[in-house]
Amino acid sequence: MTGKTRKKLSFKHFFLKRFIPLLIAGTLLCVIGTIAIGSMVWTNYETMCSFEFANTKAAILEDNFNGMPETLMKYRTAIYSDHVIDNVMGTQKAMVIADAETGEIIVDSGFALYVFHRNEGDERPNIYICEDKAVLDFLTEQNPLYTDFYFNDMYVREDGSFLPGLVTVTEIDDGFLGGDPDNLIEKDFTPTDQENYQHYSDADRLISISVGAIDDNESICKLTEAVKGKPALEAYDAVHELYKNEDNVLHTEYDTFKFKGREYALYSLATYDLWGELGGMFIVDYTILGVLILIVSAVWAKLSHTKYSAQYDSDELRRNMVNALAHDLKSPLTAISGYAENLASDTHPEKRGHYASAIMENADYMNSIITSTLELSKVENCITVNKEQVDITALVNELYEKYRPQAESKDISYSSNGSCTISADKALTSQALENLITNAVKFTPNGGSITVTAEAKSISISNTCSNAAELRSLDLTAPFVKGSESRSDRTGTGIGLAIAKNACARQKFSLELKPEGNNFTATIKF
Repeated sequence: MTGKTRKKLSFKHFFLKRFIPLLIAGTLLCVIGTIAIGSMVWTNYETMCSFEFANTKAAILEDNFNGMPETLMKYRTAIYSDHVIDNVMGTQKAMVIADAETGEIIVDSGFALYVFHRNEGDERPNIYICEDKAVLDFLTEQNPLYTDFYFNDMYVREDGSFLPGLVTVTEIDDGFLGGDPDNLIEKDFTPTDQENYQHYSDADRLISISVGAIDDNESICKLTEAVKGKPALEAYDAVHELYKNEDNVLHTEYDTFKFKGREYALYSLATYDLWGELGGMFIVDYTILGVLILIVSAVWAKLSHTKYSAQYDSDELRRNMVNALAHDLKSPLTAISGYAENLASDTHPEKRGHYASAIMENADYMNSIITSTLELSKVENCITVNKEQVDITALVNELYEKYRPQAESKDISYSSNGSCTISADKALTSQALENLITNAVKFTPNGGSITVTAEAKSISISNTCSNAAELRSLDLTAPFVKGSESRSDRTGTGIGLAIAKNACARQKFSLELKPEGNNFTATIKF
């Protein structure tokens, strides 16, 4: 019975497994967020518009400023469509006041500059308006939403209009704090001929300043055109007709009132274009969200894939190790079984000594495999690393002395150059070096040489090798991997280099193997 080999999962698998759910969640979040913003705009602004409509009418009737009723009405409607509120979330608001009978436009909420002035003893202040093009152009250029305007003098005409004196503009820091003096801009609008003006200054009178609606409010223009020249009810019907097929209207309202003996019609309109105003911002925000999802998915997938790959490779290594161990133990077990059977049946009595010797030889080989396997397992599971100063050159020379008789029997020459002293776990380092020396002595051919070269942060053990070209294609640090020339050699288990590699890894050292030309070099870098 054969089992299927488990296929290793790719990074793409982990990426898609995380990216798709995150993308779906992000998309739903975007849709819900857009709907929520739209609902908030519709509900909150519709309520706010109705509230401000009622407040504007009440304020005109209740304040009843002395004189200049049209200036008061214009101020109230302009503030209703204030530039600070206008175009928020794509919303535009407008209010128009017309003669209820003739449809004559009394005021609309266009852009203007207003000043309140209270004479000593006055119960209520007077309100003055500046619609001078030069002044308004200057203020518009400075962006009224992010700047503050100051002037200490004003020059008032008989009709209630005025010109400011020296205007000072400062940028609003973070929308709340005063501007940096470096950003001051000044311009003087003091009239050259002051004969027809009344001069006021804040030295003895209170002056407060207010900037009205922006001058490019499309809703103001449409509402004005719809009601101009029409009696009140007809005008309101015209507004409904204008917008009946449009679904971006938040609010329309109409009422009449009498002020200083004249009947007026008050019209209110609010529209919104959420996508037109915020569409660019949505695209940018959603693009950023998409990129973040992509990055998070990639990082998450990378971490998961790395962890999975390490576990997969470890499991694969152990499976291969078990297979190799079973393979290498099978042959000596078969031989032992055959020799034992011959002894039991008393076949060839004259060969009993040979059979016994062969059984012992195979048993010793099996014991060496098991001992090496246990040694590798011990190194892999080593937790504690006790470091001390170790003279690596002296340690290598000391370890070589154990194998000198075997080397001299093969007429192998040995040389050691340089010096190296490092902080290391002496037992683990000795285990790694001994396996490298054993490997070098074992596989150096008769008459070959072994050279040890020590440097400040590394040590290399190089030996003569007759099959270096073949070894270049093998992962010699994997357990039970041998070159073909040593496959039938019972003196090696194929685990020595794996033990050396793991002993180095436990100390965060690296082991590099380089079969090159007629030499095999093992280098430990500390």
